[in-house]
Parts: sequence; C-alpha cells; structure tokens
Amino acid sequence: MNEYVNKIKENGWTIIKGYITSKICDEIKKTLEINNLFVNSNEPFPTQKGPYITNKNVLHSSKQVFTEVKRPKIREIAEEFIGGKPILKPARTYSIKK
Repeated sequence: MNEYVNKIKENGWTIIKGYITSKICDEIKKTLEINNLFVNSNEPFPTQKGPYITNKNVLHSSKQVFTEVKRPKIREIAEEFIGGKPILKPARTYSIKK
C-alpha cells in the first residue's frame, strides 16, 4: 500500500496495474466523453479546462465508478493516505496527459 500512497503524494494520482479489467476501464473512460464543451460547470457531465477533462459528478452518473471506489483495496489506500477512515462523497474522474 505504501507505494501507492507515495505515488499519490508525489503525483496526485497512481496506477494500480492489473487492478481492474480493460472492460471496466472502458466503462470508466466513458464518464469523460464530452458531447458539448463546458468549462468549470457544476452540471453532471464532464468538463474541460485546458488539456484536462474532469467529471466531478461521476459517482452519481456511473454505477461502475461507485462500485470501484467501494472496493476494500481502494478504501485501504484512501485510509492510509488520509490517516483515517475515508468518507464516501463525490469522486472525480480525470483525463491525465502522459
């Protein structure tokens, strides 16, 4: 767990290889599809600012994301990162440019 927490502290995100299937990744990727361009909107769809796309209402719009953030390994990483029990509240999906 420490390696993931360290990467999150260093980069703001991490990748856990082999954690979910490519099918689930594709479902989560769909939460970042933009049909219309919105900037800094509070509406329940993805927005883009510069090269970054984010969906800050993803727990309400994606059952798959909701299922994934409840998984024990994710909760354990979150607990170690914040130093306490995490509270489930709106999560976001991000498009990260490599």
